[in-house]
Amino acid sequence: MGKTLKNIRAKLKLDMALVKELYKYFRIIRRHNGSGDTMSSPGKLKALIMRESHVLEKGMSMPNPHFPFGKDRAMGLIAIIKAYLEIPGHDTDIASHAVDILFKYISLHSSNGVALDEIGRQASMLANKVSATGDDACGTIDVNRNTIREEAKKDFEHLMKSRHSYRSFSDEEVPYSIVEEALRISSMTPSACNRQAWRTHVYQGAEASDILTWQEGCRGFADKIKNIIVVTADLNAFFAHEIFQAYVDGGLYAMNLINSLHFLGVGTIPLSCGFSQDKLEQLHKFGIPDNEVPIVIIGLGIIPERTSVAASQRIPFTKTNTLHE
Repeated sequence: MGKTLKNIRAKLKLDMALVKELYKYFRIIRRHNGSGDTMSSPGKLKALIMRESHVLEKGMSMPNPHFPFGKDRAMGLIAIIKAYLEIPGHDTDIASHAVDILFKYISLHSSNGVALDEIGRQASMLANKVSATGDDACGTIDVNRNTIREEAKKDFEHLMKSRHSYRSFSDEEVPYSIVEEALRISSMTPSACNRQAWRTHVYQGAEASDILTWQEGCRGFADKIKNIIVVTADLNAFFAHEIFQAYVDGGLYAMNLINSLHFLGVGTIPLSCGFSQDKLEQLHKFGIPDNEVPIVIIGLGIIPERTSVAASQRIPFTKTNTLHE
């Protein structure tokens, strides 16, 4: 009886600790998540501009875009930029880059016989406010498979700079031996107390297609993806006070896996698992146990000899770093 009561008390104590952690996290995300008070927050609007402008870049990098595409997203982006420019302390460079992407988007449509007059007019008005530069380092860039593979082999900086997310792949299959080699290299990833709680699930054929259909983020190019790897993290490895460490360790591993595949000459595209819990639970039907939380789905394929990719220009590191002295 005494042992039973002791176990009950221990479980209640654990439950209280978990509820406390979750409540504190709830308060943080309730205040700071990007869905609330977005149009009055410079930080949230900045992130939204970057997201929505990249949506246009992704559309431009599709293997066979249907024109016109993304008109509502383009007009929405214009409205977001206007709201952002009304807020004191806004980052003009972010707005300027987004306007440059709009011009690339308009130009691509024009070269395919589609005029976007109203979007062009609105973009020109914004360009006068932010001094858009007409920067070519946005929209899409053309890449060559041989050049990409050579760059990836040089050194770490070249490996990082030459990696892209691909939405077009050749018809060749990715040899499973290369996938295994990438998994082996990635196993060197650091983890909390060396627990190595990452897990991988490799799919091909019909099951891979079913997961991509479930994910819904690769319409227009899902048929180009030959294999997928679902990266997860095992919650059994973590205690009540570190419930989010699974996502940290899983994320570290996933990035190393993507870089390993790139080093070995395989093209990848990371696909989000940022969904509601109800949707994520549907992954159980694909053989992923409920003690594993999904981190990311990695689509794999052989890079075509020549293709276009989203430019995805990076913010200068000085804008994302705080030096504490």
